[in-house]
Amino acid sequence: MIRNCRYIDDKSILVTSGWDGTIKMWDLRSQQPTAVISRQVLTDRVHAMDVAFPYLVASTGDRKVHMFNLAQNPTTPFRSIPSPLTLQTRALSCMKHPGDVGYVIGSAEGRCAVRFCDANLDASKKKFSFKCHRTDQTGRSTNEGKVVYPVNSLDWYTDGQFSGCFATAGGDGSWSVWDKNKMSRPHEQSGLGLPVTAVKWSPNGLVLAYALGNDWAKGVQSSKAQIPVQLRLHRVTRNTLVAKA
Repeated sequence: MIRNCRYIDDKSILVTSGWDGTIKMWDLRSQQPTAVISRQVLTDRVHAMDVAFPYLVASTGDRKVHMFNLAQNPTTPFRSIPSPLTLQTRALSCMKHPGDVGYVIGSAEGRCAVRFCDANLDASKKKFSFKCHRTDQTGRSTNEGKVVYPVNSLDWYTDGQFSGCFATAGGDGSWSVWDKNKMSRPHEQSGLGLPVTAVKWSPNGLVLAYALGNDWAKGVQSSKAQIPVQLRLHRVTRNTLVAKA
């Protein structure tokens, strides 16, 4: 099964990854991949992946994060580390701006972590982790009395004016915008009634698209329910990206 697809516009290359534990790069004029990162390199299924050329970051089922430089050695990681999060990875997004070489990773435990491809930056105070997509409702809860929901999707903001912003989508029926530079949450859209399964900024940063539906976090129980699938568009304003003073 294909789990992730990313298209590199400048290079006209499609990158795919999936449960077979491989990452493949395709020139769409050919039926054969131009490069393959094998399962021997990745060691397990690819749960999440993103590309911000020349960097590709992938998280695998054995809780490892592999980083590649596609311009230098596209099939051999220049760095592989354990995931900073305890439970299964659900989403990953690379920073999209020159000078920001890193990623945000989210898991089934309602947590995210901002990390950097540069080991020196990771060793500094620039990296951090935080809790998200938790509610006070009755249900599966932590020792803090919060119900934990998975982080289903992540996407880094595309406009350099707000290069520190990214969006998270969760099983609690909300999406949020976060600012890594200020370690704050400028905006939250909650009470949507269904899990938010995907979130994506438009290329010009003026619209945030998100999907509502079944995230399968409840397994067979939720598969029996008739859950509608919806796609919504949210117009982005400055108030969406800047925290209130």
